[in-house]
Amino acid sequence: MKNVYQKLLKAAFITLAVMIPIVFYGQSTNGKEKAKDNSFEKYWSVNLNVGPNLFYGDLNVYDYYPVMKYNNMWKLGYGLVLTRQFSPVFGVRGQLLNGELSGTKRTINRYSDMDIFEYNLNGTVNFSNLIWHYKPERKLTVYGFVGIGMANWETRLYRLSDDVRVGGNGQDGAGPRKRTTEAVVPAGLGLDYSINEKWGINLEGSYRVVNSDKLDATEGDYKYDAYSYNSLGVTYKFKESTNLKSMAKNYDKVKITATPTVLETLQDSIEVTISGTFPEKYFSKKAVMNFTPVLKYPGGSTTLKGITLQGEKMKGECKVINYKEGGNFTYTQKIPYNPAMNTSDLVVTPIIYTINSNETVKCDASINEIKQAKKNIELPEQKLADGVIYTSTKAIFDEDLNLTDPGYVNLDNEKIDFQNIAKPEYENYIKANILQKDAKIYFKVNLSKLDFKLPLNKTNLVEKKLKELTAFINKGYKIREIAINAWASPEGDVSYNQNLSEARKKTATTYMYDVFKKLAKDKKSRVKIAHPETAINFVTAAHGEDWDGFMKSVQASSIKDKNRIANIVNSQSDLNAREREIRKMTVVYKEVEEKILPPLRRAEISVYCQKAQKTDEELQRLSLNNPDSVTVEEILYSATLTKDTTDKMKMYKNAIATYPNDWRAYNNAAYYDFKQSNTKEANAYLEKANSLNPNNATILYNLGVLASRNKNFDQSAAYFNKAQKAGANVNYELGFISLKKGDYTQAQKLIAAKKCNYNLGLVQLITKDYQSAASTFKCAPANANTYYMMAVTAARTNNTSLMYENLIKAFKANPTLKATAKNDREFIKYFNAPDFQNVIK
Repeated sequence: MKNVYQKLLKAAFITLAVMIPIVFYGQSTNGKEKAKDNSFEKYWSVNLNVGPNLFYGDLNVYDYYPVMKYNNMWKLGYGLVLTRQFSPVFGVRGQLLNGELSGTKRTINRYSDMDIFEYNLNGTVNFSNLIWHYKPERKLTVYGFVGIGMANWETRLYRLSDDVRVGGNGQDGAGPRKRTTEAVVPAGLGLDYSINEKWGINLEGSYRVVNSDKLDATEGDYKYDAYSYNSLGVTYKFKESTNLKSMAKNYDKVKITATPTVLETLQDSIEVTISGTFPEKYFSKKAVMNFTPVLKYPGGSTTLKGITLQGEKMKGECKVINYKEGGNFTYTQKIPYNPAMNTSDLVVTPIIYTINSNETVKCDASINEIKQAKKNIELPEQKLADGVIYTSTKAIFDEDLNLTDPGYVNLDNEKIDFQNIAKPEYENYIKANILQKDAKIYFKVNLSKLDFKLPLNKTNLVEKKLKELTAFINKGYKIREIAINAWASPEGDVSYNQNLSEARKKTATTYMYDVFKKLAKDKKSRVKIAHPETAINFVTAAHGEDWDGFMKSVQASSIKDKNRIANIVNSQSDLNAREREIRKMTVVYKEVEEKILPPLRRAEISVYCQKAQKTDEELQRLSLNNPDSVTVEEILYSATLTKDTTDKMKMYKNAIATYPNDWRAYNNAAYYDFKQSNTKEANAYLEKANSLNPNNATILYNLGVLASRNKNFDQSAAYFNKAQKAGANVNYELGFISLKKGDYTQAQKLIAAKKCNYNLGLVQLITKDYQSAASTFKCAPANANTYYMMAVTAARTNNTSLMYENLIKAFKANPTLKATAKNDREFIKYFNAPDFQNVIK
């Protein structure tokens, strides 16, 4: 027995000598254990235990059963263990053990009772973690320990036959209370069951060898007494608890909300604000929580940006939620919209987890990374919002290309730009060629009498030009219009000069009446119009003082003070005051009076005649079959005479082939390709037209419309801006682009002039100007889409009766809208209403 004891004692010292450095450094020499167990945290624990002791010595060599029948050799012990766990495998623990022992031997008629107190230091080994590696969630582990300590006891020896005390020891020793003290070597195995991360229950069996044969106060063959202690204990671990289960259990106290509760797409994206509030004493100091909302819809899902929250004792830069006071968070995110999201739910499945306190929390950790954490709990899915209101995407493309007007043309195919001539029956083309002849008559100051001896009339060959005008009329062309305009020079009284210009207008008009009357009497004349005042369209005007002509003449002159004169005219609105100020410039005024004013005292005569033309039938036949025998204007006009799109396109292609450098045929061919949704072909025609006539407002406008139809809004806006510089009004078109891009303020500003327009009503609805939206939709063209938007406006303003009224109208005009309304979140609060269900059936 002595050799056994010495070997055990030696083994205990060697074990402690090896284990203590290991547990203090907490890793193996090759560094692999740290990599495997990087989620382990060092901790202290305390264990209270109780259980039976069994003695092994000189007084327990007997027939066990009879002795146990008459004398219980199992005695109660209880202990306290303090452990420092340095790694998943190794630890050190100190133990205090107090209890009783009993030994009996019938052959010598003796038994003893022993009171023992032991304190020891042990190295521990967790065999489960050693063999299978560390898992924090492992419930059951097997461990072992061995160490050294001191046993302190008092023994009472009795005769078995009469219970008379015959000896003992422990009253004069060197230990506490003069009890006997000897070294002891404990060794044992234990089984630990983890209730949670802080509490556990353990069963433990241990064997102790004492460096003495006096423990039972009897010396004999056993030189070293021993005893065992088998216990049931409760362990508490001193470490920060993540309380994940508690957090999961009380999650219903956490308030998570989304704003808005029904998602809406604006500016082609969906914006949502996620907020959360945590109550007091909820969020564990060592826990981490991740919220990653997901928008789920049929056939797919979109993951939103998540937020990671951490307890106050975790390392990291994430939002910290305090345990004692609680806390909150708010963040906003935008995601691109796609139509699949129209019927969707915004949900979140929070995950609470923990990592090693030495590690740093990753605020952008993925869900897969989070689920690799040493401990995690996925909470139940929670619905945050419905989605998606997509009314902002319902703008209607209502733009169209513009056809070109071939214009008014003369025999030389030159366009004539004049305002007074009456528009022909067809706005795109005047069938005839228009011929024009002009003449002027000059008058003396303050007079309206015709005087051909006037120097200005002689200098400008007025008589000759009037004779040419008469000869032009006598050619027999159909006279469409005679325009007469008269002026006075800006001197004297304004009202007088107005009357003077009236008189000069009458003089010129009377002169033209006389021309026609003379021609009517002339037998050789082709023109027989005896009453021109009723037979001919005279367009006459008296303009009073000709200040515009005055300024142009002054600017074109070499007068030194012409800038001073210009300043007087521009700064003085009173016409009489203007004239007085100029008269004060006596030196200058003489030059003005002699050179500038006389040509302003005039009447202008313009005669417009119409040359005979081909018949409509002839023009159509030639435009289709012999395009080289007609002008390009005649082909363009012929295309307006038929409703057959095939014939129209043939004529335009004939015009392109015959007159390849004329942009108008390309433009009009693009128009009809656009009508037939041949956008690629239409674009090719427009690009060619643009190359032939750059910076043309009509072409640029049409290119902008085509780009808008193809949803290339940046390019469309560029074309429209160029068209605007060229003189086109493109406010509505630019407003439509702003609407599609989500700039609703600018869209409303640009579209406002359209008044009763669907897209204007849509902008007003989007910007929550519901009263204006209702008025606009009410006067807009009545169709299924307008009725539907009126129903949406009514739903937003809680006007239920008006909503149902317009839904019924919309469904009648377009039954397919029932399926749209059924899932349209604009009507979500009515989904379960019987009336709504009846309407959408």
